[in-house]
Amino acid sequence: MVKSGSLVTMPYTLEINDVPTIMGKGTSGEAFGRMMRDQFDVLYEEGRERPRIMSISVHPFISGHPFRMKHIEAALGYIAGHRDVWLTTGVEVNDWYRASYMRNAS
Repeated sequence: MVKSGSLVTMPYTLEINDVPTIMGKGTSGEAFGRMMRDQFDVLYEEGRERPRIMSISVHPFISGHPFRMKHIEAALGYIAGHRDVWLTTGVEVNDWYRASYMRNAS
């Protein structure tokens, strides 16, 4: 409960997140891109039965470097190439959830 309005929590991943993965573990951009595709493949298959959310946490000062970004862009292209995938932001998920399930919430 909050004093005013409402609070919605959003999925935030530590696995598909460039801070612990690239900076903490030294994972290459290529391996990070592969992780994104592998994560997507499993969730996409599971999504046939029940919708899934795949959170990808990237930060421009880490993933924005061209030698990493080319692998992330390739992974995002792979994901976007599948049917029935909603590429969105946290704000858009929040807006959709509020409109669909919290009609009277602010």
